Amino acid sequence: MRVDFQIVHNIDSDIKAHLLGILKQTLDESTTIDYTVEKKPNNIEDWSIFNWIEIKYKYKTKKKRFIPRHESLQPTYSSQENLDQNYMFIVGFSLNIEEHIGDIIKEFEDYLNDDENIEVVFKYFDEPMLRKHKNIGEEIFVLEMKLRELLSFIFIDTYKEDYYNLLKEIDIKTQPINRNNRPNEEYFKKHFENEFFFLLFSDYIRIDHLKKIDQSDLIDIIVNSNDYDELKQNIQNRGIIKEKYQDLIASIKQNLEPIENMRNCIAHNRSFTDTILENYQQAKVNLDKVIKEFWEELENES
Repeated sequence: MRVDFQIVHNIDSDIKAHLLGILKQTLDESTTIDYTVEKKPNNIEDWSIFNWIEIKYKYKTKKKRFIPRHESLQPTYSSQENLDQNYMFIVGFSLNIEEHIGDIIKEFEDYLNDDENIEVVFKYFDEPMLRKHKNIGEEIFVLEMKLRELLSFIFIDTYKEDYYNLLKEIDIKTQPINRNNRPNEEYFKKHFENEFFFLLFSDYIRIDHLKKIDQSDLIDIIVNSNDYDELKQNIQNRGIIKEKYQDLIASIKQNLEPIENMRNCIAHNRSFTDTILENYQQAKVNLDKVIKEFWEELENES
């Protein structure tokens, strides 16, 4: 099980030996797992955990020193001739541990943070995180496909036609394929997709927000209206007008924010808090229930 770290430290000695010492201390004092490391032999290369840490790169650079201005809280850099000649070290290393003691990683991270010789710790490739992200990413994939299918059904039933322009009355801007290219009907047909595949997750919250009627829209409505009453109806009855669809969309929107919060963590490869996870799990259950009940009700009506 592999995790990659980057640290900044001030240890002008064998950094691998220092890190191995922290790792041994973590294992010896762990409250999570029971793993015994033999007493350290004199030769560091003979340690049983020697290969668990691999130094990927080491870089030594001068450290600048801040000199505060008099009567000011704002710091300024010292002049070149007064630069602090102390050095700082930037090191990247991998921790590779046995699968069954993977829970030790969090404790090791805490020991790194608490080490007075280490100024900062960053974590990059993280195999345990990758596994959790893959599982949740699959869940969100399934959930969003269910959502797209449901919303497509509602809009098709509402507009009856123009299947690749279902959001024409909605105040949402679909995403482009790339900077200068937006999907058209030909693209949609080729890929068996529609506009809902080019929404940001946050856009689903705006799925019932109508556009303001501009001059060209108004002209089209007037042309397609036989009299004043029909014109009035065409203006007032824009968007999703069936009450059961409105209620359904309202139920969906109540559960979208926690899912979007988790989706952003997964999409941008960053960690999530227990609160984000708990809220996501509850929202997922709620949204699955809303979607399932809609299709069951539809089946009963048939």
